[in-house]
This record gives sequence, structure tokens and C-alpha cells, in this order.
Amino acid sequence: MCSSPWIWHSALGGDRRRDAAQGIDVVLALDLAFGAADEQFDVVVLFSGDSDLLPALERAHALGVACEVAAWRGGRRRQPRKSYIAWEHLLPQTDYDSVHDPLDYRP
Repeated sequence: MCSSPWIWHSALGGDRRRDAAQGIDVVLALDLAFGAADEQFDVVVLFSGDSDLLPALERAHALGVACEVAAWRGGRRRQPRKSYIAWEHLLPQTDYDSVHDPLDYRP
């Protein structure tokens, strides 16, 4: 588990800084659901294999947002693709290698 701080712009307002080990998935799910409700986007591409985020995607879809997921090929697949996910992108190791940044950003 990563414990380095993450900074992102939140649909809930402003920049957020939070320890990744403290529930970043919950905050992401809330941003996704509230952002969809506030019509802040019309397409979501979620790069995660975390099935805990599926209810937020389902809610976004119900609000008219097109939902896609992306993950690294070969990762654990917990559930079959849901009907509300328009596209599922499975990326190979070569894609990961081409974007990997080996720099350790921890203070």
C-alpha cells in the first residue's frame, strides 16, 4: 500500500491532498458520483481494477455519463464487465513500461 500524499482537483471543490492509504477510493467514488450529478463531465474513463468503485460508475451512468474502465492486462478481474460500462480497455505491459516513472516522489 502506498502512503505517499496525493494531490488532485476534486469535483467536490478545490484541490485535495490526502494520504493514499486513507481511502482515496472513497473520495474518488464521491467525486465521480457528485461530478456526474453536477454535470461536470459527460465521459468517465476510470483507470482502476477496484470493484468498490463500480457503484459510483453505475450512478454516473444512470445520470447520463458514458463510462469506460481501463486496467493493466493480466491483473485480477473480480467481476464480469457490467452493462453500464461502454468500453473496457486492457493495456499490455509494454504500455505500462512506456509511461512508468521510476522517480520516488515521497518527501
